[in-house]
Amino acid sequence: MGANLVAGGPARSPGILISLVLGFWFARAERGLAPLLAVVALTLTFRCVFETVIAPYYVFPAIAFAFVSLSAASWPRFLTATLLAVVVNSASNFDRHSTWVWWPIVAGLAALVAVSWPKPLPPVSERQGSAEGRGRDLPESASVVATPRR
Repeated sequence: MGANLVAGGPARSPGILISLVLGFWFARAERGLAPLLAVVALTLTFRCVFETVIAPYYVFPAIAFAFVSLSAASWPRFLTATLLAVVVNSASNFDRHSTWVWWPIVAGLAALVAVSWPKPLPPVSERQGSAEGRGRDLPESASVVATPRR
């Protein structure tokens, strides 16, 4: 191999192992769609962390999944994530990819995943409109009962 060539090979292994561990952890826990999208964004960020050379098409999937997991977030979080995404995407499209460009990209992706991580839901007993609380205020005659047709 020449002096100016870089090989990824074994350096990618930690990212793959971390992604597998996150996948097994997520599969064992009961979680919703937003945390799943955030975990996917995190695993794609780990790809960039352990990649020897960053191309723009390595960065954008992490940005895209982070934005999808932000779909129900507040405006300040969304605007912060937008600013981070623009900076990270611009840095990844910079022509001179050196160590000094890699660090801001990885730090920006980590900050983007942190900002887009969904907030934990309160316990079911504290949520308004929970399945337990629905229909409690209705009179007995207001309940709908399906009757079979003959």
